[in-house]
Amino acid sequence: MHLYGYDEQPVTPVDEWLDPERLMKTFGVDRAAADRIIEEERDRPCPSSTELAVDGSYLFEEKAFWPAHLSYTVGEETAAEPAFGLSWADIESIGRPLIERPDRWPAFTVPLPRGGVILIIHRTQVPRSLGRGGRWVRRKAEHHMEFWLAPPSGDGMLLADVSAERLGPGLRWPELKGIAQAGAPDRREIARRLLLLAPILGDKEQSDEAVAWFARALSLMGGLDRLSMPVRRAADGLANGNELFGYASWRHDDDIWICDGIDSARNPAGHLALPPRDLRRAGETLQSLVENP
Repeated sequence: MHLYGYDEQPVTPVDEWLDPERLMKTFGVDRAAADRIIEEERDRPCPSSTELAVDGSYLFEEKAFWPAHLSYTVGEETAAEPAFGLSWADIESIGRPLIERPDRWPAFTVPLPRGGVILIIHRTQVPRSLGRGGRWVRRKAEHHMEFWLAPPSGDGMLLADVSAERLGPGLRWPELKGIAQAGAPDRREIARRLLLLAPILGDKEQSDEAVAWFARALSLMGGLDRLSMPVRRAADGLANGNELFGYASWRHDDDIWICDGIDSARNPAGHLALPPRDLRRAGETLQSLVENP
């Protein structure tokens, strides 16, 4: 699958600190054990993102996929699973196993109208650490939902990351709407784009329009009436109740939109800000989607 420059290099098999002397001192092992530790790590398969990422469009018709994809950002009162006729137990047992796979990373591309894409990857890794006696220990799986912006030209950039180490928001409502309807796609494609990118929406100035758009998208993909209570609650959650990014504000500065969210890559004053050149490229690329920026 084409990843548009997203982290396509394989993981380095042996970390710099894995040298015999350091291992012997840190873990109290002898030289033979230290050599064994290094050999085990050197022989461990380390597939690249290119090898692990697969086209995730096969999940679009899996009803449990959508609420699982959306479950990382909405609260309990505005959860998406009732809008699909499912329970939280269904998401835990059916939905999340679809996307949290260390051996297979579902990836999706949303095209931008003037070229380029936003790439979404559900990346799951199982880190290891050295325990007592220098034995490798597998830790709890770490899941990231990453959003990679690949403009029409130049390098791509990490726009947002929905995980324990959050990075976002990445989009304001006018931008998300512009991406969803670019190129006059059919209603189901608009719905797919809206729901795929909903986790990185953060815009407290958005209007009731966003709730209506999300209600239609949830109804199309889940089959329930857009005016039903479960759909309306979930739509309101996606538009207004994003627990990670829902209270971010945006302002127009130096001809691009920038975010005040402390964790946003589009906040030049934030600790996770894109480099100035990339911040401008991202702003110009996304602003070009909006009729009245």
